[in-house]
Amino acid sequence: MRKLKTISGIVIALVVGWFIFASVNIYNPLQGDLEARTDAVVSLSPPPYRLPLAEELYASDHAAHLAISYVPVNPRDFTAEWMKAWEPAKRYCEDQTAGMDENISCFTPEEISTRGEAHAIREVAESKSWDSITVVTSRHHIFRTRFILQRCIGDAVDVNVVFPEPDLSIEKAQESWGTYLLYENLAFFKAVYETTRGC
Repeated sequence: MRKLKTISGIVIALVVGWFIFASVNIYNPLQGDLEARTDAVVSLSPPPYRLPLAEELYASDHAAHLAISYVPVNPRDFTAEWMKAWEPAKRYCEDQTAGMDENISCFTPEEISTRGEAHAIREVAESKSWDSITVVTSRHHIFRTRFILQRCIGDAVDVNVVFPEPDLSIEKAQESWGTYLLYENLAFFKAVYETTRGC
């Protein structure tokens, strides 16, 4: 009985310790190198709060290519404000204005998830012979994104992950940071499980 209590105590301590460690990295993550020059900058989906920074990095010659992870959406499922923020990505990826610049492209991952995006990014990088990329995501998402990209892309491509500051996806959200912390902690364990099975 005492042995069981000891084991339970160790497990609880590990879980609490992990939650604290992960929560600190989710709430206050390390920013990537916003001055880095890479072969491409990749905007993860959803684009409204990520694409502007990716466009800025591309326009300022921090990357030779801009790739946009894009999933078409039904306007009836989102607010007018959200759809307005979605419009730039729609112009690139649905209205084909990306075709006006051969260095801007869109891709839709087969699996609509960060792991699916990692698969797609790896394939695009291999097909275009990119050795380095800057990936734009959201502040609360960067801890898990770095883990998944490392597991799924590895050392084949040098990956720099950044987020916009201030992060409007946080500032305009109705959810509290507590919700983000709980979700990202649980999602991280899911990511560990999924990437262990295969990536």
